[in-house]
Amino acid sequence: MAIDINQRVEKAEQLFRSGYNCCQSVFLAYSDLYGIDSTFAATLSAPLGGGMSRLREVCGTVSGMALLAGLQYPAPEPSVSSETKSVKAETYTRVQELAERFRAENGAIVCRELLGLARQ
Repeated sequence: MAIDINQRVEKAEQLFRSGYNCCQSVFLAYSDLYGIDSTFAATLSAPLGGGMSRLREVCGTVSGMALLAGLQYPAPEPSVSSETKSVKAETYTRVQELAERFRAENGAIVCRELLGLARQ
């Protein structure tokens, strides 16, 4: 049985409350859709929490969305042909759309801005 979006959001929130960072929580909440082992998913996404390893740059939630978009719209080949350039451009467009939706809902995509922290 498929899990609906609200259940995935709830799962991500539960993962976050249990100690996973923002990126891990989002990526783990959806990784089963792509047959990705949860240990591997948590390991791969761990460095992107805290706005990339606590640099407080792009929010880990946005980074998690980008990882998932890369799985949904794969562009595994180098951009050497017009076809692969087009595939990669589509992936970038999808990530930009997701980031803009996140910004519209939350006011920013940068971790320090979301947390109300001054640039350090």
